[in-house]
Amino acid sequence: MKYGYHYCDTNINLLHDTLNALNGSSNLVNQTKLDIDLLVVTGDTVRHNSDPNIPLTVDEILQTSQFVMRKLKESLPKSIILPAVGNNDLFIHDILDKGPNANLKGLYESYELLTGFSDYKDTFLKGGYYTYQTKNMNLIVLNTNYFVLANSIHADCGRGTPGHHQLTYLKDQIASAKSRHQAVFIAGHHSASKYVWKIDCLEKFKETVNSTIVSGMLFGHAHTDRFLSSKKMATQFLNPSILPQHQPAFRIYDIDVKGHIKNYIQYCANLEESNQLGIVKYKTQYSAIDYFEIPDLSRKHMHQWNN
Repeated sequence: MKYGYHYCDTNINLLHDTLNALNGSSNLVNQTKLDIDLLVVTGDTVRHNSDPNIPLTVDEILQTSQFVMRKLKESLPKSIILPAVGNNDLFIHDILDKGPNANLKGLYESYELLTGFSDYKDTFLKGGYYTYQTKNMNLIVLNTNYFVLANSIHADCGRGTPGHHQLTYLKDQIASAKSRHQAVFIAGHHSASKYVWKIDCLEKFKETVNSTIVSGMLFGHAHTDRFLSSKKMATQFLNPSILPQHQPAFRIYDIDVKGHIKNYIQYCANLEESNQLGIVKYKTQYSAIDYFEIPDLSRKHMHQWNN
């Protein structure tokens, strides 16, 4: 099959056609060219290590990461591209010790291919996290691998752990943004949940992000279309993926100049149809504000809808 099967990883053909949809050259049904200022990649540019006959190697992890970053830059030369570290991007699945280390250094050398990424060298090599800033907005990209249960090196986010250092960084970034009257977005790989995160890390994270200037959070990992809402945190938007576990999909968010989420449009392709036709065609699946019947995707309206 040209574009693969459900529950397989994304192959090169599917990646190619998806990038053509994003840059507007083709593969997007009944739409004008998408205007993408900023692309957030929520982790896992590397395949799953699920085939015992083809074990994943460190060289393949780094080569795949470099290949994907190069393709993203070529396809979207005018867009800012911000990758997060996923658990499949690690040399040992789910396991990452404090930085600097060879894993973060190798990923940095891949991400450095992206325009402007060298600005984040210090914090990325330290812990795989960084902040992209505009006049009115700060997008903090976290390395959630330090928070999750699956990373058994550190039991919690106690003092001296890489999770603690990252939470301190996050707290400082939010305080700085608040003093400048700027909005904050948070992005990462694993969403903040008691089923995925260590309880100590989760509670400290909730306390840290409990601020009205945090407009929203973007996560991946689950390959699903959903959101998580609570009183203590801004809405967590869990993005679908182009990995065809279900159907390949991506979202385009509309964020105003003040850093408020107005809406998102989700685009989806049908894998079976794509394999039959020999081309991927992404179609509009839904508009979030129309689906939820709310005026915008602000923290206030998402919480009201959820309750």
